[in-house]
Amino acid sequence: PSSSSGDKDFISVNAGLTYTQELWSADLRGESLWGGSEDKRGIQAGLYRQQTPGLGMASIFEYWSRDALNGTSSVDCSVEFSLAYRPIYSQLILLEKLKYSFNEQQGGSADTTQYKLVNNLNANYLFDRSNQLAVHSGLKHIRDNFNSGAYSNLLMTVGVEYRHDISHLWGW
Repeated sequence: PSSSSGDKDFISVNAGLTYTQELWSADLRGESLWGGSEDKRGIQAGLYRQQTPGLGMASIFEYWSRDALNGTSSVDCSVEFSLAYRPIYSQLILLEKLKYSFNEQQGGSADTTQYKLVNNLNANYLFDRSNQLAVHSGLKHIRDNFNSGAYSNLLMTVGVEYRHDISHLWGW
């Protein structure tokens, strides 16, 4: 007898490639899954480049689709860009990430579509070995469509943190 029950059995095939140079690298991965209740397909691609010492940039693309035996289907797609500025002798560190994603589901009780744009910025400034300031800014815009209705939301967060080390054992 089978070690699993019902529609949980599946066959999966995936393959990937990675290419690396001194200042950049790229990777690509594809996957297919054939299951008793649904089939899935996906691809991921990524690229990283060190522009200068202390400055790195990365991007990621993902696409996934699903088709179920009950007639429902979905698509998930996203694109992401990241930037990291952190030179060895700099007092300033910046981390930036921008991501756009799309999700669509069809069939079942409702057809839905969602668009999402998210941006995050983190900055840290080290005044000296005992004092540092961190600032975070985040922005998220979401748009959801359910059958005939559309809903939108915008969210923004800002945070500031100051740290002072009283001694090598205590900080506040």
